[in-house]
Amino acid sequence: MSSTEITTIPDSEDGLIRRSTFDCKTLDDVLKLTNALNETISVESIMDGEVDEPKTFVLSDVVIEPTEVVSDQTGEVTIEPRTVFIREDGVSISTISRTIYRSVALFVDNARGKDWRNKIKVTFIEGKSRSKRRYFNVKLSAA
Repeated sequence: MSSTEITTIPDSEDGLIRRSTFDCKTLDDVLKLTNALNETISVESIMDGEVDEPKTFVLSDVVIEPTEVVSDQTGEVTIEPRTVFIREDGVSISTISRTIYRSVALFVDNARGKDWRNKIKVTFIEGKSRSKRRYFNVKLSAA
């Protein structure tokens, strides 16, 4: 399904770079990726126990893409990073989080050319900022 090649596409003003480890060689691959990006479970719903999905899983692929977010309070549109984790069983999990973006982008950039697929465990963790705001991050370890 994937090779060790990482596709990066620079984005303009927001400084975010689209990254994808998913290798689309066939139409079937394109359909799998499209469905993986469109049919995701949110990290928030996992962390809040709204869905019965594990907080730790084996990573197969990851896609990071800039996405528009509209503020509920102001209506202002900003560009934020959306990170989509694709598990080895094909289930995809997504979040819009700069904290997770920074962690995963660093991993993806440093893992370029290395054989890591289905060898890395991702664990979602929760923390509190100094101002007591809730945030999520990831812990990566060998599978």
